[in-house]
Amino acid sequence: MPKLFTPEPSATEPRAVLADMVTTPTDRPFSREAVDFCGELSHALFRAGMKNRPEVNALAYWFRAAEVARLKSSFEGLSDDRAIIMPRGTVFHVPPGNVETLFLYGWLLSILCGNRNIVRISSRASGLTGELCGLVASLLKNYKKLARINFAVSYGHDDQLTADLSACCDVRIVWGGDETVRALRSVQLPPAARDLCFPDRYSYSVIRAGAFITSSDAQRRALAHAFYNDCYWFDQMACSSPRLIVWCGGPEECQSARTGFFDLLAREIEQQGYTSEAGTRSGKLLFASQLILDESVDSYETYGNELTVLKLSDLSTLDRNHCGGGLLLSVDVPDLPSLAPIVRRRDQTLTYFGFERQEMMLLAHSLNGSGLDRIVPVGEALTFNRFWDGYDLLHELTRRVWVQ
Repeated sequence: MPKLFTPEPSATEPRAVLADMVTTPTDRPFSREAVDFCGELSHALFRAGMKNRPEVNALAYWFRAAEVARLKSSFEGLSDDRAIIMPRGTVFHVPPGNVETLFLYGWLLSILCGNRNIVRISSRASGLTGELCGLVASLLKNYKKLARINFAVSYGHDDQLTADLSACCDVRIVWGGDETVRALRSVQLPPAARDLCFPDRYSYSVIRAGAFITSSDAQRRALAHAFYNDCYWFDQMACSSPRLIVWCGGPEECQSARTGFFDLLAREIEQQGYTSEAGTRSGKLLFASQLILDESVDSYETYGNELTVLKLSDLSTLDRNHCGGGLLLSVDVPDLPSLAPIVRRRDQTLTYFGFERQEMMLLAHSLNGSGLDRIVPVGEALTFNRFWDGYDLLHELTRRVWVQ
């Protein structure tokens, strides 16, 4: 049975509220009500006692008043004296189940852009997702305009309901695996509507071995901590979490850096108290065993149950599937330009350490769109941005009315 989370938790038939919602006018982009709502939600996330969850803390930080003000300034720069920026209309969000806070990033951005929104929450969603929906619902009661045009509905496998929700949207945002994207794309949209899809992606890190070796102890520990945040917040299953480390330098440099880094990362994992479930550990062992059979694996090392490292001699046959749970691949290359032949279109985020920004700009230019949509320092892999997977979300969630 579908369950409405917002604006009032109930078992009301979603189609009934949808019919009213789509006839309600959209809001103005970055209206005072939308800006205030995001700011209040940010404060509420901290007050709700969830701030010890780093992913919730990151969400609250990203939608704080100062960040929303910067977004508004960026948005205002998109228009000129002839192009007026308007909401796209009704946005249907289909978020993933494995990254619990992701549904709110897209939803809140769409609210700021003035759209009506309906968010599908999986019936198998975690308790944290339910808590977040409940918090949003409690705050929406104080924002009457937003409450009329924003709904979250939880339901299981229901093709007809998905089709009905899709039939009245102007944008459908799909986060999930390739199969999820294919399945949703088979559900028709209105002729003028569009899909915004975020399918399976692959991400990795590049570290200059010499820079790691010459770093201070404090800098090395900070790097291990930053990498831990990138890798382990969502059991390494977020699309931007690194699954591979590329070491740049000579063979001896790379070996020394690898040894030092993975020792520090293992200590960081222990200090953070991260533990993997038995099913994750057994799945990781099975996956690693298959990789040893299929890939050019030079060595297999374990640092307890939470970190397994496979050193590869090359990546020519790497298929980019991954099991998560703390399995890292490692490969050596002589220099940064040697990374270019490794890059594929499926690759999303590259985090880096020991390089200047200009070097990464040159790498991006050399790739010329063949892969990688984000290049950010280690520690920023999961930091959300309006630019994601090659899209500018402020552009995608609005339309331009040309007045000549």
